[in-house]
Amino acid sequence: GEVRKPYTFHYKTNKPEKDGLFCERIFGPIKSGICACGNYRVIGDEKEDPKFCEQCGVEFVDSRIRRYQMGYINLTYA
Repeated sequence: GEVRKPYTFHYKTNKPEKDGLFCERIFGPIKSGICACGNYRVIGDEKEDPKFCEQCGVEFVDSRIRRYQMGYINLTYA
């Protein structure tokens, strides 16, 4: 996913900013099986569809994916 904002955490909620450097939608959830808006699913349960939260777009996976998931920054040049 593309990192579009230079922000890390929201100062009031202390949660990662959407499209920021620690975005859960881009890099994966902070806590395993719990998305940014607070919904949760059992990881590996194939009966549960979809794999993404309908509200915030975070994938329901193990939080260790954050170590390996990569984002990119689109640099504009003339």
